[in-house]
Amino acid sequence: MPFNDPDGVERFQVLSPVRMHAHGVHDLNRWFQRRFRPQGEWADTLGDEQIGRKDKVIQLRNQKRKGWSPSTGQQEEYLANGEIGTVARVKNKWFDIAFAGRPEIRFGYREVRSARTAAPSSWPTP
Repeated sequence: MPFNDPDGVERFQVLSPVRMHAHGVHDLNRWFQRRFRPQGEWADTLGDEQIGRKDKVIQLRNQKRKGWSPSTGQQEEYLANGEIGTVARVKNKWFDIAFAGRPEIRFGYREVRSARTAAPSSWPTP
């Protein structure tokens, strides 16, 4: 999946009905990170889940959020529970997320519990 195509995140998904067991989202997420994240790359990660750049994430609640686009500047958008995106950047304990269907807009999230990675695990919200 080319990273510059946030819509591509919807082409691959693993679901688990549990979080904490060997087949739960926490262990599955770590397996995917070991398997597909090249060693020594993307050193900046956040949270217990070690979410990093290019990781797949999912919005966990409906909310209006301010996003930023180089062409339009700051704008408020509605994000729905279940929207899929990728981490575009991790810097100073902030995630910049690009959601599918909105390739030019980045939404900032701090390391706080409220969003979860979709391939398959968890992450932050404001």
